Amino acid sequence: MMHAPLLKLTILFCLNAGFCFASIGDDSELKQPLLMVGKLSCSLEALGQTQTARILVWNQVNDFAGKDGFGWIQKPNRTYTHEEWKQSRPPSYTVAMMAPEMELGFQLAPGTWECLLVVDEGQLDLDGLSIYVGEESIDLRMHDFGHPAEPSLPMNRYRIVAHRIEATGELTRIRLVHTEANASLLAVYLLPVANVQTDREKWYLSRIEELGQLDCKISLDSILWEMASELQRGSANRSFYWYWLSHLRLIHEAEISYQQLGWDWVSEKTDSTIFDRFKQAISNLDFVVKSHPEREMLPIFDRVDWLRTRLLYWVWLEQRRANDWIEFERSIKSLVKRFPEHELVRMYSGELIPNVPLELPDTYSDAPPWAKNQYKALQRLREVAYYWIHERQISNGEMGGKPDDDVEMLRWWRILAFAGDKIVKEGYEKLANGMWFSGRVKDGYSLAPRDVEHSAEPIADTAPDMALMASDPLFVDRLVPSYQHMKNLWTDYNDRGFRQFKSAWIGSQNILETPPRNRDVSMNSRAVKALRYLYFLEPESELKKILLEWGDCWLDAAMREDKGKPKGLFPASLRFPDASFNGNEPTWYESNMFWHYFEWTGDARLYDHLLFCYRISGDPKYLEPMRMTLKLIQERVFQTSEIDDSKLIPGSEMWAANLLANTSDFWSVAEQWRIVEGDPEYDEHLMEHGSSFLKYWITKDTEPLANGIEEVILSKLDYNLPMRTTEVLFTDRVHVTQRGDYKDSAELLASMLTGSTVNNGTSPYMSHIWLEAPEGFTSLIDDFEPQKRSAWIFLHQDEAAEVKARVFQLPQGRYDINVWAGGEKQFYSIVESGGGAFVDFKCKIPGGVLTRLEVLAADFEVTNEN
Repeated sequence: MMHAPLLKLTILFCLNAGFCFASIGDDSELKQPLLMVGKLSCSLEALGQTQTARILVWNQVNDFAGKDGFGWIQKPNRTYTHEEWKQSRPPSYTVAMMAPEMELGFQLAPGTWECLLVVDEGQLDLDGLSIYVGEESIDLRMHDFGHPAEPSLPMNRYRIVAHRIEATGELTRIRLVHTEANASLLAVYLLPVANVQTDREKWYLSRIEELGQLDCKISLDSILWEMASELQRGSANRSFYWYWLSHLRLIHEAEISYQQLGWDWVSEKTDSTIFDRFKQAISNLDFVVKSHPEREMLPIFDRVDWLRTRLLYWVWLEQRRANDWIEFERSIKSLVKRFPEHELVRMYSGELIPNVPLELPDTYSDAPPWAKNQYKALQRLREVAYYWIHERQISNGEMGGKPDDDVEMLRWWRILAFAGDKIVKEGYEKLANGMWFSGRVKDGYSLAPRDVEHSAEPIADTAPDMALMASDPLFVDRLVPSYQHMKNLWTDYNDRGFRQFKSAWIGSQNILETPPRNRDVSMNSRAVKALRYLYFLEPESELKKILLEWGDCWLDAAMREDKGKPKGLFPASLRFPDASFNGNEPTWYESNMFWHYFEWTGDARLYDHLLFCYRISGDPKYLEPMRMTLKLIQERVFQTSEIDDSKLIPGSEMWAANLLANTSDFWSVAEQWRIVEGDPEYDEHLMEHGSSFLKYWITKDTEPLANGIEEVILSKLDYNLPMRTTEVLFTDRVHVTQRGDYKDSAELLASMLTGSTVNNGTSPYMSHIWLEAPEGFTSLIDDFEPQKRSAWIFLHQDEAAEVKARVFQLPQGRYDINVWAGGEKQFYSIVESGGGAFVDFKCKIPGGVLTRLEVLAADFEVTNEN
């Protein structure tokens, strides 16, 4: 007999390692489980081979001869060991048996059996895989996740297929065939379907039913341990416990993957990505929801179905693959039918469930409509941001959505930070510091060369805004390395003599130049963002030269008409060093560079960069692409009564103009051009297609502001708070505004507070920001001239409060700070500007009354126009 401690070790090892048990023979032999594994983490001797446990490694399984009751009918031809995944998989799932065709034979005792097959997806396309039990082909019912945009085999994912076998005592044959590669088998579970025989088993089953309820959050740890202990004690109906242990363990693994979220330490420890973990969790749950013969009859089904549905939703929201949406939609419709009153289920189905109403201050009724709605929008934003700061943010700043997605939330956190919110500002700084000191950043930029959309995020989404609002100059210093990298590593002069990025896959140590990566793209502007902010705060001639040289490269490209590109527009990419449009690709608008965001979609970032070049140089040549594009849109779109999108020819002027006319990012830059340049030529079209802020800026009518906040921001934030907080799996999908054909976005609030309209603040155009202000603070910029800045303020509180402002790029001289309330000057002071990056000042604002704050040059000539 095996000693109790050793038997306990065996049971726990089998449970935790995820090994598969096949009971062979009649009922008396069910006491002798066969353990078939790919790899053991300890020796066979340590586990012990006795009459109560028979253990085999795959390569020890003999040819089928009948004496053991199992064996290979057609052996695999090789094994493959996934050493790199040993931290993220059960040990038995790191070794795969591989062959184009392989077959096992089992002499099963008569009765009903459940077969669970575990196959590796690491090096094969599952489309070519077939599995047969006898002559019957199994419907694999595996969810299709599609293929990664950028090839990355092998994939860290395995799949589980369930199939019911009615054994007659004859030989059961299981065959795997792959038509194009090797079938890759990790494990086989053969489980006799167990009947409940005792009150104790009924009690366990009732507990499984309780654990299987939709909203049950109790871990499966306890019941897994207890059922393993039942086996240790030698319970008579061992099949019952093996059956449920095998099912619950796979579900438990999926729940652990779900709970691990995107924490960086988990990814490093397990050598797996958040996508690996979530898609593996879905794969583990598929066998219950899609292929298990009993499916909805299983007592654990509702819990499994609900978790899988939520995972599918967030994976779809992150990657927008049609298969994920189709499967999610099928699942959520079923859940709504079964649980029509469940609020979260209804939210996932798209229903709007109102949040708890805001508590409005007594002074709220006295505020103008724009201030009322701005106050509500800022409060709703705080609800979301404070959840992430207080409930999820850890000491290194992470919030569990993976760091390069966490930083994307800062794109709307900046609104609260610029409104003087101290809590958000501290949370912002914590994440900015965490990214700076993380292993993913070295020498001031992402260590590994990745596509620039991702490699730019750790710096572009943290350092520039921190440099704007921090007092410590170290945050400005963090912008300098990007300048050095652009100068010495990322760019060089192309064959046409212009400074060009040599790649769209860049890092701080090296870049990738293997085609098609050896091209410049508009997304590289995200890496240049740090340089534009650095120049805004610390102008320097060599930095200016580099910014203008890169602008000249794209200005030259805009004026060319190669491959039929309309003049004034930018091509999708420029190959280095010949600057050809999209290299050898046939069109000017299709880059074919793996990722969809490298295709031409209007390239607003380049219009923005050229606008910034105009700001720092005064050279009107940088505005030519914007003027030509606006003219093209006017002639091709605005003068056409009706456009049938389906009949537009890709690449044509009409096609391009129509796309630009419906692109909010382009209009956000066009608005900034209107504010900077002051040219009213296209005001009619800007009024129709621009944001509510631009309508206000041109007409000084504040009604569009209040309406815009209501229609686009509050219509989102007033509902379904859990979908932005507790339910979120990917933090870059915390959407705070309505998506779709809306002209406004969260930038409407940023525009009102600072005067900058460009989405996500890709270049600094702001007049001022608010460094410190009470929670009831609301503000609307009024004038934005070099020597005169003014803003309306309404404090939603009775008492006066001090605010601190930072005004950017005031010319050298003395400035009066005036506070007007009720038509009378309430406060007056003087500040001196040395002509530097910014000037800070404090002043007291009365509560509950509309107030105007002016920063006015002492010698500024006041006229009726002013």
